[in-house]
Amino acid sequence: MRFLPLLLCIFSILLILEGCSKDSEKLVLITEHPSGLHNQGEFYRYNKIENIGTYETGPITIEVEMAETIKGSMDEDIPSYDTDEFKDMEIINVQLKFSLNEEIEDNLNFSNHENMHIVTDTDEMINQPDQSLSSMIDMPILKNAQQFHADPYSRYFMFQLKESTAQEIKKATLLIDAPLDSEGNEAGEDLEIEIDFSKD
Repeated sequence: MRFLPLLLCIFSILLILEGCSKDSEKLVLITEHPSGLHNQGEFYRYNKIENIGTYETGPITIEVEMAETIKGSMDEDIPSYDTDEFKDMEIINVQLKFSLNEEIEDNLNFSNHENMHIVTDTDEMINQPDQSLSSMIDMPILKNAQQFHADPYSRYFMFQLKESTAQEIKKATLLIDAPLDSEGNEAGEDLEIEIDFSKD
């Protein structure tokens, strides 16, 4: 009986080490990334999920192609990123494809810095993607693509975590506000897109 506490202690340590080992196995160096992120610094991925779904809000169709949780830092020799803001970043990145599903005559307002937000299962709310790291989308870009019959194209939006780590995030909700007309009325439905990083 006197060895029971020691055995329990050893068993607990083994469980902790096994958990750490599983976490380290999931952490993968990003050697190639469609946004070119791998050329700008050293980044590691915890989780990635693809083909999340296609959604509509008013005249805008949004395909959620991929979401991932990553951490890393920008290279210091890139002048525009040589600040503490771009070191030891914890990020949720989402890859979206946008298109218009009808002709737009009225002026509608829609942009990544006003209409896109994310909420995590750690109760962290990020009001907009990082403007320095993310792509840009707005109504003029969408109208131009429609006018020239361009195929929908992917955009990358990186939400920097401040109160959580990428490793902690198992689920998140991508919030996309409906476009607004010139009088401030919604021209569609707000979207709440669930992202479950725990799925294989």
